[in-house]
Amino acid sequence: MDQTKRRNPIISFLLSIILPGLGHVYNGRLGEGILFFLGFWLLVALVLKLTGLIFSLWGLICIVVALMIGPIVIATHAAFEAAHLKVVSLKWYNKWYIYICTILLVSFTLDAAIPFAQHHIVGVRAFRMPAVSMIPAIEQGDHLIARWKRYGDRLPERGDIVIFPFPEDRSKDFIKRVIGLPGERLEIKDKIVFINDKRLQDPWGIYLSNVTFPSNVNSRDNFGPIDIPEGGVFVLGDNRDYSHDSRFWGHVETKDIQGKALYIYWSNDRNRIGKQLH
Repeated sequence: MDQTKRRNPIISFLLSIILPGLGHVYNGRLGEGILFFLGFWLLVALVLKLTGLIFSLWGLICIVVALMIGPIVIATHAAFEAAHLKVVSLKWYNKWYIYICTILLVSFTLDAAIPFAQHHIVGVRAFRMPAVSMIPAIEQGDHLIARWKRYGDRLPERGDIVIFPFPEDRSKDFIKRVIGLPGERLEIKDKIVFINDKRLQDPWGIYLSNVTFPSNVNSRDNFGPIDIPEGGVFVLGDNRDYSHDSRFWGHVETKDIQGKALYIYWSNDRNRIGKQLH
């Protein structure tokens, strides 16, 4: 294309804010723009994968700040480049509709790629607690970060808050606390948990109802004894009187446990933000 034209630094800046590297493409530097785009996202992926920052709230804040600063730095470079270019020989890609199509294409690609990256590269997933079954550790409406594929060949520990497919409807994710481990004998007597015939030191459970059901009426307050099979764990909600858990549908296979809850990153109660879940 023979046409030449000066580049507007403001437009170059704004395009790179929207999509890192696009401002350089606007400047007629296609290769430079691709390098900035790929370099930015590669750096983000490496930081997330190698540093483990996202496994803490402060680390998550640092990552969010970096994701805001990175495009600004790239956009500033593009704006200065545009300001110092006297004229640019316009290329085939220097069209407004090319910029819009590029933004849309990359947006759709990232929407599909980010969940995959969360689960398989970074190893985290965000959840919102929809129910009251884990009060007081997790309130209804709390948003939390879980470490995905946390265990592999390892067994969860007693007290871990884990995420797994609901055994009666595997399209739903459930979150409960591990109470009984493989090979243990578990019994609940008048709301008190016993492991191998010894009372469990249970700092997690709360009981809001004064009613105690006998086992022939409801398994909520009197349950078992049962032997937890190898490869299984017994899970309970912390809000014991209002939780649908292993007392009603049995143990969870350890191979089905998908992640471990780490911390609350957002809550209607600001004092709960950053709370570690253990």
